[in-house]
Amino acid sequence: MGAARREIVAGSQAVRFSGAEDSAVDPVARMARYAAAAVALVLIGVLHEIPRVDGHRVRPGTTVAQALSERGTYEKYCGDEVDVAGVVLRRCGGLPPAVTVRKRTMGVDHAMGWGERAKIGRGSDVREPAQEFLTQSDDPDDGVTTTTTRYVLGSISGKQADREQVTVAPAKVTRIALTFDDGPHTNQTPQYLKLLAAYHAHATFFVLGDCAIGLSGLIKREIAEGHEIGIHSWSHRSYAGLSTEQIRSDLNRCQALLNRMGVPRVRWMRPPYGAINARVRAAIVSRGYHVALWDVDTNDWQKPPAGTIASRIMRGIGDGNVILMHDGGGDRSRTIAALGMALPKLHERGVRMLTMSQLKGLEPAPPTSLVVAEEAGKTKLTVVRVKVTVDGRAIDPPPTTAKSEGQVLVAAGAVLRAAGVECTWDNKFQTLNAKTPAGEIVLRANSRRFTLGGVDALATASAIEYEGELLAPIGLVVRLLDAKYVMEKDGSITITTTKAK
Repeated sequence: MGAARREIVAGSQAVRFSGAEDSAVDPVARMARYAAAAVALVLIGVLHEIPRVDGHRVRPGTTVAQALSERGTYEKYCGDEVDVAGVVLRRCGGLPPAVTVRKRTMGVDHAMGWGERAKIGRGSDVREPAQEFLTQSDDPDDGVTTTTTRYVLGSISGKQADREQVTVAPAKVTRIALTFDDGPHTNQTPQYLKLLAAYHAHATFFVLGDCAIGLSGLIKREIAEGHEIGIHSWSHRSYAGLSTEQIRSDLNRCQALLNRMGVPRVRWMRPPYGAINARVRAAIVSRGYHVALWDVDTNDWQKPPAGTIASRIMRGIGDGNVILMHDGGGDRSRTIAALGMALPKLHERGVRMLTMSQLKGLEPAPPTSLVVAEEAGKTKLTVVRVKVTVDGRAIDPPPTTAKSEGQVLVAAGAVLRAAGVECTWDNKFQTLNAKTPAGEIVLRANSRRFTLGGVDALATASAIEYEGELLAPIGLVVRLLDAKYVMEKDGSITITTTKAK
């Protein structure tokens, strides 16, 4: 070996020798030393390859369960059976110990092989069988506020747990329809439009055909500013004195004029003087129109003082009321002044001024509000129907959405179905059930709790049942579809799933 210094490590002993020592040691003894060192190395290698469970050496072929049982640690790692409140009912009645070998999850019946190391973790607890109960009650004062109470009852322990109570109430709002007859008028109608725009009010203008000739620009402005156009006959002749054919001819003449002006669908017809009988009504309805009368007549055509007209408007405020005024047929300066007095008060009270079709539910109304009360406090949601596109196809009709402080809820059923996911609604338990790409989901109405793949979890906000649709957090809905979404500047929502990419 020359003069180079060497050392062999065997166990904790170091054998050092130099070239001079080699020559002084008997060759047999030297060979014995080499053999001992080699054996030591082999033993170290063998010991290193012996399988271990939870850090302890075991015989090859021993199962993890046997190894843990022999050391008396099996129960230390197995899960328990617990009641609905999390109290142990039966030790080791849950899932077996969690086993990881070479970064893979294995069962406790895995037989250990040479060189394997088994890491042991605690098995999951198993909750006792339970049944969910639901009660709903409507507020007797308004008939629209709903309180939903949910809880589960353990079938073994008899304990009640997971109790939550959510109250959903539409913000108390009075809705009315402001209507104006006998126009349009080149000077007076624009003054009405200016006042209405200042207070975000929408109205319905019942036009006379002979007054509308040459004023298509004014009619289009009314539509562009969110108002509705209805028919009030061609020249204000009472329909009660006309034959059925004359009524139909008059309606056709009015409709043809409005069509030439580019007016969208006309739904409403107000007969002159409100003169109507069964024959007149039948003639109007047969042409596809709804008859529009009124609940409050300001009698502004008699030209009382502006204050009197304003008082009649305010005294007639009631949810669903239709208020009659005029923007043509004479000098309406007092009505204009009265509207200028009434609108600030109506706006201050939160009265929603809608078109006839919005008031009667034939068209979506502007955003409304819901107040959702949970244990954590109250949340006010703004509810509106917006365009929602899934994989390039818009949902028709546009579904309901709700927004509050950065939280966005969407109609879960509509979005899931648009993505090709079948959904079913369980009316008894108020749940939406679907098999999604992320797993089988159970969404509960008026609750933050949901079940995905058999596991209970909490959403960022409660899913809310509103007018037949279940509104759920958009983040949860797109997660179920393995999708992404974008909120566009106009408020619409674009959802793109993985399969469409």
